[in-house]
Amino acid sequence: RHKASAGKKRQCDYVKDFYCQTTMMSLFLIFILISQLLVSKTLAESYPTSSVEKDEPDPALKELSFDIGYGTEYFTAYVRPDMQSFSRGEHKDAKEPKMKGHAVKFINMSPDTLRLYWMPGDDKEGMPMAIINPFGATGTASFPGHVFMLASIDDDHNDKKTPLIQYYIKDRIVFYYDPFDVPNNPELTQKRLANLSFIDYEKYEKLRRNRAFGEKYEEFTGLEYISRFPRAQPRHKMWRADYFGQEHWVTSKETHFKKIPKRALKKLDMYGKHRELGDEPRFLPEYRTGDEYLNMTLKVLSCAPRAFEIE
Repeated sequence: RHKASAGKKRQCDYVKDFYCQTTMMSLFLIFILISQLLVSKTLAESYPTSSVEKDEPDPALKELSFDIGYGTEYFTAYVRPDMQSFSRGEHKDAKEPKMKGHAVKFINMSPDTLRLYWMPGDDKEGMPMAIINPFGATGTASFPGHVFMLASIDDDHNDKKTPLIQYYIKDRIVFYYDPFDVPNNPELTQKRLANLSFIDYEKYEKLRRNRAFGEKYEEFTGLEYISRFPRAQPRHKMWRADYFGQEHWVTSKETHFKKIPKRALKKLDMYGKHRELGDEPRFLPEYRTGDEYLNMTLKVLSCAPRAFEIE
């Protein structure tokens, strides 16, 4: 009995020692983890990586509220400040460029495939420019005075094209072709739309909503809406450009490459904060310069559109 009791006691002591050691080891690892987090936080506070420690909202971004048939909606829009703001009082008005060329965009709100023609004038035949798929869009460079035409691709082999619509370019960018809308006659418009399939009507409604939003956007900002609505917020950081000569500085561990890596590089699917290295080693260090950090200064050359000189 005495030997058995002593054996059980040693076994209990061993179990207690084991759990004690395990608990101490866990506490030690937790202590190390917390210490590393505190050190990383302290280093981050002591050595900021950019002149902007926290993202502040751009003062030129304004909230637009609107209703285009889906209830009240909200959109964050960029309202371009005036030249006095960009130049901090040095200039009153922006200079008009001598070159008046600009981009144009044509949107097909029909279920038919169309061809875009540039009309050279002097009764010459139109020059085919692009094919626009059903409920699709295309774009090109243009100039005030240009004339474009849309026709069915069924006319491709006909000497005489039947114009569906013609566009005379002045200063507008976005142009729609809508064969269903009858101005000031919603009943006839709905009658025409009734001939569309449900899938095509959904596509048409998306473009109609896009056009209606574009009108609200232009009223609010004074600029045409060139993209498609709705769209996601930009996921990449956009540096502020409040005035000419404004500077930002950035420090990065992603130093310059001094030679091209021999092994193939893969596409990076990460973006934004997901690409931050933290305490991890940089990629392909053997091909980079020996510098520990890369220091960059961004200087605003243009505010709208934004352009920076990077040194």
